[in-house]
Amino acid sequence: MDESVKQLNQQIQSQEEEILGYCCADNNGFCINSFGNLENNAEVTSGYIRGILKRANRLALSDGQANPTVIIECDSYKYILQSKDNTNVCIVRKSSQNNNEGEAEKEHE
Repeated sequence: MDESVKQLNQQIQSQEEEILGYCCADNNGFCINSFGNLENNAEVTSGYIRGILKRANRLALSDGQANPTVIIECDSYKYILQSKDNTNVCIVRKSSQNNNEGEAEKEHE
């Protein structure tokens, strides 16, 4: 396994309670490693991750930037995608929208 992927695994495992899942893909969209709620569909998800980051990088390059971070936030989850060292990563966390609703419910109790 590539050294950067090993380092990523260590970082993610140290924040395990915050991270619900992740998937690493190579530049061809093949899954390198995954766990959590992305593990079951990792082969399909890794291709989507690579595709989204490839398009985002084209947009960023038109502005003179490189390797953008893409954040997709839904009601329950927040997907954070980034490309680094020929590795494409998607990390899934609880949505901040979901956390805000939980805090609001606690205030009403």
